[in-house]
Amino acid sequence: MYDLTIDDFPPDHLAAIVHWRKDPVVNRYLRQGILTLEEVQEWYIQYFSRAENKLFAVYADKTLIGHCTLEHIVPTHRSCEIGIVIGNPDYWNKGLGARVISQLTTLAFTRYHLHRVYAIIQGGNIASRRCFEKVGFQHEGRLRDARYINGEFIDLHYYAVFAHEWTSYIPVSLRLIT
Repeated sequence: MYDLTIDDFPPDHLAAIVHWRKDPVVNRYLRQGILTLEEVQEWYIQYFSRAENKLFAVYADKTLIGHCTLEHIVPTHRSCEIGIVIGNPDYWNKGLGARVISQLTTLAFTRYHLHRVYAIIQGGNIASRRCFEKVGFQHEGRLRDARYINGEFIDLHYYAVFAHEWTSYIPVSLRLIT
């Protein structure tokens, strides 16, 4: 089992995001665009400098393998969107996605004192949907043909979990001490 760590994303490693976004297998379900180092740097500076958006690095045994986000943090509504990318395919199908989601969701509820954490997942991304279901997110609904990507319309699936559900669901072995 890997020692999994989530930490602030180091700006000097933004080239890794470029590498992952240029890999068609990795970026199949990512939002389109942001492919060059300049674009990623601009995204990092403009988007993640705002308090409502957080970018974290994902390390397995101190190796950078991906990134994850808490976005659209709204203190008034105590909610945010969660997202993950395991950019290194060597680490796929090892249960790490579910572990990242667990750690990041726990962080959202403990550090940011949120009430609701939600994910928006493209219809064909079965692996991501399974990861969120595995750790206790509930499927809230589907928006049919909600986006037009690569010449076709796709569905979007909404998943969410509430703080009171999370504390009763998450196994003690996955809880973070803050």
